[in-house]
Amino acid sequence: MFPPRRRCRKLLVWIALAVVAQIMFTLFLHGEFNFAPIERTRTTKRITRKQSRLRLQSQGGDRLEEDHKFIARSKLEHARGKDEGTEYVESLVVNEIKSTDFPRMSGRNLKNPLRVNRRNQAINLSTAISGLQVVKEREIFVDQSARKKTYFDHDLRAEDPRRLHNLTELEDVFISIKTTGDYHEARVTLLIDTWFQNAKKQVHFFTDREDNELNERLGGHLIKTACETGHQRTKLCCKMQAELDFFVKNFNTKWFCHFDDDNYVNVHTLVKTLKKFNPLENVYLGRPSLTKAMEAWDRLDGYNRKKFWFATGGAGFCLSHALVARMSPHISDGKFADSCERVKVPDDCTIGFISESLLNVSLTRLNLFHSHLEHLPSIQQNEIKEQISFSHGYIGGRYNRVNIDGPFDTEQDPTRFKSIHCLLYPETGWCPKPEDVNDQKNLEEVPEPSEKHDCVPSDKVLLFPTRPSKPPDFTERKRFYNKAGIEEAEGGYQITVDNKKVKTPAGNLLVVPSKPLAMAVSVEWNSQVDTIKPANMHLTSLSNTVIDNPRTRNHDQQISHILEFLSSDSICFFADEPEELVDLQRKEWIPIMEWFNNKYSVPVEPSHGLLAATIPDDAEERLKAHLTPLDSWSLTGLEFAVETLKSFILTMALVENHLTVEKAVHLSRLELEFQISRWGSVEWAHDLELMETRSRVAAAVLFYSLNNRRRTLPSSS
Repeated sequence: MFPPRRRCRKLLVWIALAVVAQIMFTLFLHGEFNFAPIERTRTTKRITRKQSRLRLQSQGGDRLEEDHKFIARSKLEHARGKDEGTEYVESLVVNEIKSTDFPRMSGRNLKNPLRVNRRNQAINLSTAISGLQVVKEREIFVDQSARKKTYFDHDLRAEDPRRLHNLTELEDVFISIKTTGDYHEARVTLLIDTWFQNAKKQVHFFTDREDNELNERLGGHLIKTACETGHQRTKLCCKMQAELDFFVKNFNTKWFCHFDDDNYVNVHTLVKTLKKFNPLENVYLGRPSLTKAMEAWDRLDGYNRKKFWFATGGAGFCLSHALVARMSPHISDGKFADSCERVKVPDDCTIGFISESLLNVSLTRLNLFHSHLEHLPSIQQNEIKEQISFSHGYIGGRYNRVNIDGPFDTEQDPTRFKSIHCLLYPETGWCPKPEDVNDQKNLEEVPEPSEKHDCVPSDKVLLFPTRPSKPPDFTERKRFYNKAGIEEAEGGYQITVDNKKVKTPAGNLLVVPSKPLAMAVSVEWNSQVDTIKPANMHLTSLSNTVIDNPRTRNHDQQISHILEFLSSDSICFFADEPEELVDLQRKEWIPIMEWFNNKYSVPVEPSHGLLAATIPDDAEERLKAHLTPLDSWSLTGLEFAVETLKSFILTMALVENHLTVEKAVHLSRLELEFQISRWGSVEWAHDLELMETRSRVAAAVLFYSLNNRRRTLPSSS
């Protein structure tokens, strides 16, 4: 018996629908839809297809539509294939990536919308992607698929094919160097002889003093600003303002990079690194020195606290052209200086504030930038070629610089910049050739007579640095003696090593007035292990200073120099804000000032702002009368403590047993300690500086006490 006709009709309808669905599904998987004709252009060597299958007839679309067309065509080119076995590199810029943004292509993998299968070849477009950066709802992908570099027929933002792919070359970089008139000879000339030769057209120096001779050597690239000389915040911000204004008005390069005059810049690595980033996006490159985000109070936002990271200017930083353009309302025509005053922070900190807090562009950290605030000796010699910048400078009394086994020693090349340059560019004319270096090393291997202590005559002088000296001689020497001691001499006690008399740098016998001080100095010499480290031998250096008197000052001049610190005493200057710091200063400093006024009957008052405290003449005379009985040995120790603490008041409280060394150092660093509690220390530099400051102050107090006039040591607890 046959089924009813109505059921047969339903069955046939379902079968027909299934067949139609199968056909449509097959077409969906294997079909290809073209919405525009293929454009063909013939060259003399081959036919080059310029496919724009997704190009809409209307060219008035917005930027989002253009980006989607760009990425879609790029994916289609991958699917269709170009020359086999060649390399292909393309930068893809999109606002959003969705599977619906792309046309259906042959062999689409429905589980992975970005994976396209072309016949027997699989190309995974979601892998081998590097350099992802999210910048204001836009993303940058650099597709490094193994195909030929192909320039698509699409409209970007420049006609130059190199700019079409946002590739950066040396001529695309503007490099500004901040300097001052005092460093034209000491620093800038060294840069001219070294890395400046690799980027003469790109580097401009911004200074505060006219120097026609230097400007001629720089090819007219010395820019005289209207800024005053000094290292204060307002003067630093003034020079940064000049740098930014000059860049905006005179250059249309892709990158703005800032460095200091104590930086060596590896130009090749700088350009190589910048190639990895898109200058058409908001990019802020550099290296922070703090361990926590910095905090500042925004005066234009109700004094609200703002947290942000910033790249240390002493290491260098770079801003993309797009970011500088976005910063324009905050930096152009004097507005950068206003931004500095807005948060009351230095120039490099203000750059971070504008970028991160105002524009929401985060700092991209690169550990290839190096300032003197980090431990430069930790950089290995085989890593130097891959770094962007180096610096040098003193941290806690130690010369912080790169350790490199170069053709110059530390006396010929104290900054190590010449040795670094010869390592990177050995063909430089003034760099010694390898055979010359070997000959020099052979000469250096001949031992000096002073190193053979068993053959040194009894009157052999042992020179040692005098404090203070400029530049300080902190060169470490190999220990050449077995034991240091003392012996009685005319006027006191002679310091000896292996029974040989030690002399000062000026050739005078190192004779100290008291036996306790002589014993302390000999302990310094005996405490040196394998090398003699002058930076740690404060008592010896102070003794040399008293004996040689390198400043040729008399007793009254030395007292006057000490009293000069009172009008600019560090604990007399109180901050106006933030409120927490003001309260802390009042709590810690006011009791010390009251003790000082009562002890010496002087009316020293706190000061606000930049004006120095006013000290009445009669008060200064009373203090001078108190210091007059002290001899040059006691005054030298007192002076060393005052210069280290930057406070005459704290020094007097210290030598009168009212404060311990630890407390006096803490009070002298009160504002710094407050900042550290807020946003952390500067890598290792703050800890080293604290230990060195304590060491110097303790040595000064010990030196002050262990002489003929004063023998009572201040309490250490």
